[in-house]
Amino acid sequence: VFFLGGLPPTSHETWRAPLLRAVAGVLAQDFQAAHDIEKVHIEEDCIKMCVQGQIPIAVNLYLSPTFDNYASTLQVLGKQGPDVRKCYSPSLMKERTQFVTRQPSSVKITIRLMKWWRDQQEWYGRLSRPSDELLELADAINAIRP
Repeated sequence: VFFLGGLPPTSHETWRAPLLRAVAGVLAQDFQAAHDIEKVHIEEDCIKMCVQGQIPIAVNLYLSPTFDNYASTLQVLGKQGPDVRKCYSPSLMKERTQFVTRQPSSVKITIRLMKWWRDQQEWYGRLSRPSDELLELADAINAIRP
């Protein structure tokens, strides 16, 4: 996630697509060849890059406005409609990472296994595929059950 100062904390629909195109254009020029990046393309909410090598690496680059703190992020998020809230997922990446980091190693292993399993399946569409967040939360809740 790139946190960019000066971006408006709301109205993602006005700035996200043009900014993603601009960043992808810069990455596709000299940066792509210099860093063995196979391809750069824009998805709905991020820039996807595939890095060549013995072990290919897929990178999703998200852009987010900066916020003063966690509370201000939640305050702005609370004023948004449910359909816009998904745009704020990158803004909460630090907290999501900390959530997974605090889990016992057995839960982390189960999360990785569930993500691997999910990636091996064919899904009928984007909405039927379980998200990373859902799998992480389900595994964490399962671990605290007696």
